[in-house]
Amino acid sequence: MDYYLHRITVDYLRPQLESLSKQLAGIGANKDIECIHRARVAGRRLRVGLRIGADCFGGRQLDRWRRQLRRFGRGLGQARDRDVQLAFLQEMLGELAERKYRPGVARLHLRLSQQRQILQPKVIRRVQRLLDSRVLDEMFAEVRRLTFWLDQQRPDPAGSPVFALARAHLQRRLAAFLKHADSTEHPDQIERHHKLRIAAKRFRYGVEVFQPAFDGRLDPYAKMLKKLQSLLGGLHDCDVWQEFVPVFQDEESRRTEAYFGHDRNFGRLRIGLDYLLAERQSRREELFGELAQTCREVRAASYWEPFERLLAAQADAAARSSSDSSVTAGDSDTADASDLAEEPSGRIEGATPPSEPADPPAEE
Repeated sequence: MDYYLHRITVDYLRPQLESLSKQLAGIGANKDIECIHRARVAGRRLRVGLRIGADCFGGRQLDRWRRQLRRFGRGLGQARDRDVQLAFLQEMLGELAERKYRPGVARLHLRLSQQRQILQPKVIRRVQRLLDSRVLDEMFAEVRRLTFWLDQQRPDPAGSPVFALARAHLQRRLAAFLKHADSTEHPDQIERHHKLRIAAKRFRYGVEVFQPAFDGRLDPYAKMLKKLQSLLGGLHDCDVWQEFVPVFQDEESRRTEAYFGHDRNFGRLRIGLDYLLAERQSRREELFGELAQTCREVRAASYWEPFERLLAAQADAAARSSSDSSVTAGDSDTADASDLAEEPSGRIEGATPPSEPADPPAEE
């Protein structure tokens, strides 16, 4: 059992478990829409931590935990989408400058509210299934057991595989992110923007797992990924509205015709819905401009090259330390206890990240 891999794993999982457990009661009460959001984020982070720290747990048990967490997150996805849409429409209704736009926006808010009420029993059932599975209790127990074991150890930092694991995992995440990074020069590549958003989120969560092992040197990269994820998330929200509103217009027009025998009354609603579409398109163009500029600055600064050098340098240093430790162990039957307990500073020369581009809007 590698001390450092187990330590960063349990230290990452513990606060996510606490966060998820805390939000479950709030989800049932349905008074704070952020409870679902925070629960889903904690669930995703737990799955990332379990993937990276897979060697810390039994395979069958691990698969079951990840499967239950995935089902939980997916089961709350539609409700979360409606909560976000309703919050946005509520804010828009309070800021509309012209009354002619209000009927259409208000009707959309009404229909989404009705849908959200229908979804709430499903949300509660999904929460109950997670609780009934005892997955959170099992994870808490395993984290406590590992923490007790770790607290009894006198760690030897030499040759820890955590840095090789970090290098392999984060380079894969970086490659997946860069695969779609050029889409930020093409405003019409909506599907690739969506894939880039997912890649940025997974990359960021992976960086966050390994941050403690790198003594703060990954912090600038986590911050940059958070900025990019925020811009991409805003872009995605606009895309969802652009796809959703025309479908709603058709459905509501048919509903109006079925009720009145004609759809002439729908005209007063269309004005507000067209306004919503235009506002979301304008906002998308604004966000895309910010995203494109940020990504150009990142590319111009070769921002990810020092990141890759840092990963390689730390992994190579750990490998050399392991080799030196093996030679020393062969030459001597004993070792100084103070040397075994001493942790490396972990500072690698030449691995300072470049300065960051200007901050975009803060993420939700």
